[in-house]
Amino acid sequence: MVFVLQGATTGDAQTEWDTLLAQAKSAAGQAANLVHLTPDSGIGDRAEWVELDLAQIGVAGRGLAFLKGPVGVYLIDEVHGGSAPSREAMTAQAQTVLGRLP
Repeated sequence: MVFVLQGATTGDAQTEWDTLLAQAKSAAGQAANLVHLTPDSGIGDRAEWVELDLAQIGVAGRGLAFLKGPVGVYLIDEVHGGSAPSREAMTAQAQTVLGRLP
């Protein structure tokens, strides 16, 4: 899945990012270590990895959220009965997306 959001300004996007990240961290804390968030650099202006460990239902997942100027992108891949794509594969996809953003 891919979600793309655009703020009116870069400042608006940064503010919304901070709000959504705080909500995600709160939800991750409530998910009893099933969701792990890790910041990253080198992907857009800001980036955050999301690791999902839902082994009890046979699902693995990985997500990458990043900002470039006023545009926010969230890529997530959930796999039932297999492994989530590698960070390298998702980073390559993110670089492709970044190259297409204004």
